[in-house]
Amino acid sequence: MLVAGAIGLSALLPGNANAAPGQIKIQTHPIGITNSQGIATWNADNTTEYEIQIRADSTDIPTNLINIADWHFKIPTALNGYMQFTRSTIPDIDNNPSQNTNDFFYNFLMDDGENYLDDSMDGNGELNQNTRARDVSVQGVSNRPYANGILGSYFFTLPVNTPKGYFTNLMHSIFFMIHMITHFNLL
Repeated sequence: MLVAGAIGLSALLPGNANAAPGQIKIQTHPIGITNSQGIATWNADNTTEYEIQIRADSTDIPTNLINIADWHFKIPTALNGYMQFTRSTIPDIDNNPSQNTNDFFYNFLMDDGENYLDDSMDGNGELNQNTRARDVSVQGVSNRPYANGILGSYFFTLPVNTPKGYFTNLMHSIFFMIHMITHFNLL
Protein backbone atom coordinates (compact mmCIF):
# COMPACT_ATOMS: atom_id res chain seq x y z
CA MET A 1 0.00 0.00 0.00
CA LEU A 2 1.34 3.39 -0.94
CA VAL A 3 0.29 6.66 0.55
CA ALA A 4 -1.59 8.59 -2.13
CA GLY A 5 0.58 11.26 -3.70
CA ALA A 6 3.74 10.21 -1.88
CA ILE A 7 6.80 8.25 -2.82
CA GLY A 8 6.39 5.37 -0.48
CA LEU A 9 7.06 1.84 0.41
CA SER A 10 4.88 -0.48 2.36
CA ALA A 11 6.60 -1.60 5.53
CA LEU A 12 7.78 -5.05 6.31
CA LEU A 13 4.79 -6.81 7.75
CA PRO A 14 4.81 -8.09 11.27
CA GLY A 15 6.23 -11.55 10.73
CA ASN A 16 5.31 -14.37 13.07
CA ALA A 17 8.27 -16.70 12.86
CA ASN A 18 7.16 -19.07 15.60
CA ALA A 19 3.50 -19.42 16.49
CA ALA A 20 3.03 -23.04 17.52
CA PRO A 21 1.16 -23.50 20.82
CA GLY A 22 3.48 -24.05 23.77
CA GLN A 23 6.38 -22.18 22.20
CA ILE A 24 7.91 -18.74 22.21
CA LYS A 25 6.56 -16.41 19.54
CA ILE A 26 8.92 -13.88 17.97
CA GLN A 27 7.76 -11.13 15.60
CA THR A 28 8.94 -8.06 13.80
CA HIS A 29 7.01 -4.94 14.68
CA PRO A 30 7.42 -2.03 12.22
CA ILE A 31 6.94 1.41 13.71
CA GLY A 32 5.29 4.00 11.46
CA ILE A 33 2.03 5.22 10.04
CA THR A 34 -0.27 2.22 9.76
CA ASN A 35 -3.30 1.66 7.59
CA SER A 36 -6.53 -0.09 8.61
CA GLN A 37 -4.88 -3.52 8.12
CA GLY A 38 -2.05 -2.59 10.49
CA ILE A 39 0.53 -2.30 7.69
CA ALA A 40 3.10 0.44 8.18
CA THR A 41 3.81 2.69 5.20
CA TRP A 42 7.14 4.43 4.91
CA ASN A 43 8.25 7.22 2.56
CA ALA A 44 11.46 6.57 0.66
CA ASP A 45 13.00 10.03 1.10
CA ASN A 46 16.60 9.20 2.11
CA THR A 47 16.11 11.25 5.29
CA THR A 48 13.47 9.81 7.58
CA GLU A 49 14.78 7.20 9.98
CA TYR A 50 12.41 4.24 10.47
CA GLU A 51 12.34 1.55 13.14
CA ILE A 52 11.59 -2.16 13.25
CA GLN A 53 11.32 -3.75 16.66
CA ILE A 54 11.93 -7.42 17.34
CA ARG A 55 9.55 -8.69 20.02
CA ALA A 56 9.04 -12.02 21.76
CA ASP A 57 6.12 -13.51 23.68
CA SER A 58 6.65 -16.37 26.14
CA THR A 59 3.13 -16.50 27.62
CA ASP A 60 2.47 -19.93 26.05
CA ILE A 61 5.23 -21.37 28.27
CA PRO A 62 4.70 -19.31 31.44
CA THR A 63 6.81 -21.40 33.83
CA ASN A 64 9.91 -21.81 31.64
CA LEU A 65 12.88 -19.50 32.24
CA ILE A 66 14.45 -17.97 29.10
CA ASN A 67 18.15 -17.09 29.36
CA ILE A 68 19.22 -16.40 25.77
CA ALA A 69 17.62 -15.08 22.58
CA ASP A 70 19.54 -15.25 19.29
CA TRP A 71 18.21 -14.59 15.77
CA HIS A 72 18.95 -13.60 12.18
CA PHE A 73 16.98 -10.87 10.43
CA LYS A 74 16.86 -10.91 6.61
CA ILE A 75 15.47 -8.07 4.55
CA PRO A 76 13.48 -8.83 1.36
CA THR A 77 15.75 -9.51 -1.63
CA ALA A 78 14.13 -6.63 -3.58
CA LEU A 79 15.32 -4.20 -0.87
CA ASN A 80 18.87 -5.49 -0.59
CA GLY A 81 21.16 -2.53 -1.24
CA TYR A 82 18.39 -0.02 -0.55
CA MET A 83 17.72 -0.25 3.19
CA GLN A 84 20.52 1.70 4.82
CA PHE A 85 20.81 0.58 8.44
CA THR A 86 21.86 3.49 10.62
CA ARG A 87 21.94 1.81 14.02
CA SER A 88 20.48 -0.87 16.21
CA THR A 89 19.77 -0.81 19.91
CA ILE A 90 18.78 -2.99 22.80
CA PRO A 91 15.82 -1.55 24.73
CA ASP A 92 17.93 0.09 27.45
CA ILE A 93 21.45 1.07 26.37
CA ASP A 94 22.24 2.92 29.61
CA ASN A 95 21.36 0.41 32.33
CA ASN A 96 22.24 -3.19 33.14
CA PRO A 97 19.89 -4.54 34.31
CA SER A 98 17.46 -2.84 31.95
CA GLN A 99 15.02 -0.39 33.48
CA ASN A 100 12.80 -0.35 30.37
CA THR A 101 9.64 -2.24 31.38
CA ASN A 102 9.00 -3.12 27.72
CA ASP A 103 12.36 -4.96 27.49
CA PHE A 104 11.90 -8.75 27.29
CA PHE A 105 14.83 -9.02 29.73
CA TYR A 106 13.61 -6.18 31.99
CA ASN A 107 15.36 -6.06 35.37
CA PHE A 108 17.66 -9.03 34.63
CA LEU A 109 21.43 -8.65 34.67
CA MET A 110 22.76 -9.27 31.15
CA ASP A 111 26.13 -10.52 29.91
CA ASP A 112 27.76 -7.35 28.51
CA GLY A 113 29.66 -9.38 25.88
CA GLU A 114 26.52 -11.17 24.69
CA ASN A 115 23.95 -8.38 24.65
CA TYR A 116 23.95 -6.73 21.22
CA LEU A 117 22.23 -6.30 17.86
CA ASP A 118 23.82 -6.21 14.43
CA ASP A 119 23.42 -3.11 12.25
CA SER A 120 25.91 -4.21 9.60
CA MET A 121 24.12 -6.08 6.84
CA ASP A 122 26.06 -8.84 5.09
CA GLY A 123 26.03 -9.38 1.30
CA ASN A 124 22.89 -11.55 1.56
CA GLY A 125 20.83 -8.82 3.23
CA GLU A 126 21.10 -10.33 6.70
CA LEU A 127 21.75 -8.91 10.12
CA ASN A 128 23.00 -12.09 11.75
CA GLN A 129 24.82 -11.02 14.92
CA ASN A 130 21.90 -10.59 17.32
CA THR A 131 22.17 -11.97 20.84
CA ARG A 132 20.65 -11.14 24.20
CA ALA A 133 22.05 -13.34 26.97
CA ARG A 134 21.56 -13.37 30.72
CA ASP A 135 24.60 -13.06 32.98
CA VAL A 136 23.45 -15.88 35.27
CA SER A 137 22.11 -18.94 33.50
CA VAL A 138 20.04 -20.34 36.39
CA GLN A 139 17.68 -17.39 36.34
CA GLY A 140 15.61 -16.25 33.42
CA VAL A 141 12.62 -14.44 32.05
CA SER A 142 9.22 -16.09 32.21
CA ASN A 143 5.72 -15.30 31.01
CA ARG A 144 6.57 -12.09 29.08
CA PRO A 145 3.80 -10.85 26.74
CA TYR A 146 4.39 -9.42 23.27
CA ALA A 147 3.67 -5.86 24.52
CA ASN A 148 6.53 -6.10 27.04
CA GLY A 149 8.79 -8.30 24.95
CA ILE A 150 11.12 -6.00 22.99
CA LEU A 151 14.42 -7.71 22.22
CA GLY A 152 15.81 -4.83 20.17
CA SER A 153 15.26 -2.28 17.42
CA TYR A 154 16.79 -1.68 13.98
CA PHE A 155 16.81 1.82 12.48
CA PHE A 156 17.22 2.59 8.77
CA THR A 157 16.58 5.03 5.95
CA LEU A 158 15.26 4.39 2.44
CA PRO A 159 16.67 6.23 -0.59
CA VAL A 160 14.34 7.90 -3.08
CA ASN A 161 15.00 5.22 -5.72
CA THR A 162 13.83 2.38 -3.42
CA PRO A 163 11.44 0.00 -5.25
CA LYS A 164 7.84 0.57 -4.21
CA GLY A 165 5.73 -2.35 -3.14
CA TYR A 166 4.50 -4.64 -0.45
CA PHE A 167 7.31 -6.56 1.28
CA THR A 168 7.74 -9.04 4.09
CA ASN A 169 10.88 -9.87 6.02
CA LEU A 170 12.31 -13.14 7.25
CA MET A 171 13.32 -14.14 10.73
CA HIS A 172 15.33 -17.34 10.88
CA SER A 173 17.89 -19.25 12.92
CA ILE A 174 15.90 -18.26 15.98
CA PHE A 175 17.24 -19.73 19.20
CA PHE A 176 16.03 -19.38 22.77
CA MET A 177 17.75 -21.14 25.67
CA ILE A 178 15.21 -22.26 28.21
CA HIS A 179 16.37 -23.24 31.67
CA MET A 180 14.26 -26.13 32.93
CA ILE A 181 14.45 -27.22 36.54
CA THR A 182 13.92 -30.91 37.19
CA HIS A 183 13.04 -31.95 40.75
CA PHE A 184 14.00 -35.42 41.95
CA ASN A 185 14.69 -37.31 45.14
CA LEU A 186 17.85 -39.30 45.83
CA LEU A 187 17.21 -42.41 47.87
